[in-house]
Amino acid sequence: MKLDSLNYLECPKCHGHLILNRNITDNKVILNAKLKCQNSNCRSSFQINEGLADLLVDNDYLEKKVVSSFGYEWGLHLNNKLEKKTVFGRNQEKELDYFFTACNISPNFLKNKVILDAGCGSGKLTLLLNKYQPKFIFGIDIHSGLLLASEATQRTLNCEIVRADIFNPPFNNRTFDIVWCNGVIHHTPNPYLAFNQLAKLVKKRGRLYVWIYEKRFSPFKITKDLFRLSRLDRLPYPFLLLISRLLALISYFLLKIVQLGWILFKPKYKDNYFISNIVKKRTYNELVMTWFDSLSPKYDFRFREDEVKEWFKSTGFSDLTFQPNKIGICGIKK
Repeated sequence: MKLDSLNYLECPKCHGHLILNRNITDNKVILNAKLKCQNSNCRSSFQINEGLADLLVDNDYLEKKVVSSFGYEWGLHLNNKLEKKTVFGRNQEKELDYFFTACNISPNFLKNKVILDAGCGSGKLTLLLNKYQPKFIFGIDIHSGLLLASEATQRTLNCEIVRADIFNPPFNNRTFDIVWCNGVIHHTPNPYLAFNQLAKLVKKRGRLYVWIYEKRFSPFKITKDLFRLSRLDRLPYPFLLLISRLLALISYFLLKIVQLGWILFKPKYKDNYFISNIVKKRTYNELVMTWFDSLSPKYDFRFREDEVKEWFKSTGFSDLTFQPNKIGICGIKK
């Protein structure tokens, strides 16, 4: 962790001021230390291990199964045992293009901005955005594989990965110019509360982007429901991974058949995003990660677009823009 991070971090329990348990006079990476809350009614302490500040708060929303499932998944990914050069099929170029398009901004917009990647996963996007000279960028997540993501940011002065959860963010309200949360809150026990916590962190005229599962037909959702009914979702993660590999293999060959048929109907349905998204090119490893990401999480809530629009409006956001891969919405704080 870098010393400059303390200009933004605060106690996730009481929002008190955090200090290090020893004097640090330069901005070198702080590998092992403790952060202590100065609020006399709190006095909580948090550990920094190998450069990663652990600011998780034990509460009803931080369940062990949620932490362990994503720790296993991102641990595999960061060790190149799932996708190697992509994340859910997006390489670095596509990941950046998705970010800028979704937020409706140009790369120059990021200069001197304060950014939060809420639910940063592998941390790759967090690090990629750092090259556009933001004032500071944070990535937060809860999973146990976060140390690998943190190590990659330790050589950058204005980029920090922190272990923290959305329900107890270690930041003051109205801290960020951009809050990015892609595919996260539907995996929490209370997506609406998670959204509200993120909304509080956005500055006036700042931007919030959220992508969540849409309530519509999905073979992944149907399979997940069948697994729950048969209690197969309780299998150990290595077995779920094996099942995901089998389902990915079946999906891969079915997709090839569908893609051949798409050649005949493409002229008629080429502008239909839903159909074109189904038949788009996917690698086997992308399908493995997608299946595991669908089967392993405890929670996977789904919503209608009008519900999520109301969330934005009720928390003071306007100028909503939408992505074709619904539901992806960006709003600007009034």
